[in-house]
Amino acid sequence: MLNQFKNPHFYIVFIGDLILMCLSLVGAYLMRFEFSLTPNSVEQIILLLPLTVGLKALIFFLMDVYRGMFRYVSLTDILRVFRATIVSSLVIIFIILATFRFQGFSRAVFILDAGLTFMLIGGSSFFSTMKKEKSMDTCR
Repeated sequence: MLNQFKNPHFYIVFIGDLILMCLSLVGAYLMRFEFSLTPNSVEQIILLLPLTVGLKALIFFLMDVYRGMFRYVSLTDILRVFRATIVSSLVIIFIILATFRFQGFSRAVFILDAGLTFMLIGGSSFFSTMKKEKSMDTCR
């Protein structure tokens, strides 16, 4: 697991995933509130971004999502992203429930966030593999 830190591609993929995790939360709020954010929604996003991105990044790393992401992405890698998304979303929901009792928070946002996280991170992994394969085909 610690060998990943020696690979420079790890940092590119990891920073890209952090950006996608931010986009998934903001996108979930935008989708839930029909692309019209209230000041309360913006405050919630600002409050939740460090928590959600930090926890997702930690859980994705601990669940070996980044192992082997620099070669071809397989179904096993996509399932690993799916499991890490579910676990991280459940942990975030538990923390919000324990801390705020969901007072003022839309539950749908967390479901949308999980779906967007999986689609964005899984999709980026899939499309990077497609790009690698296409570049290899043009070299032949």
